[in-house]
Amino acid sequence: MVDASNDKFIVVDFFMPSCGYCSKFMPDWNRIYDFYTENEEYNEHIKFIKVDGDADYETAARYNIESFPTFIILTPGTNGDSWE
Repeated sequence: MVDASNDKFIVVDFFMPSCGYCSKFMPDWNRIYDFYTENEEYNEHIKFIKVDGDADYETAARYNIESFPTFIILTPGTNGDSWE
């Protein structure tokens, strides 16, 4: 479940542990995550979440995720109901 009740943009990475593309992207995801979470200017405005599409199928279905990896950005203050 994605908690989108706060005032930050939330970048969600929908992945599957068995996905080769997801594994290949992991080092890039980690670099992006480190850059934005270690920089206070960005850290107060953005949050990063990983959602396992196998383990949390209901959340993936809510956002119509059909392939992995898929990335969405949840709009602040919309309780996860608005995304890009």
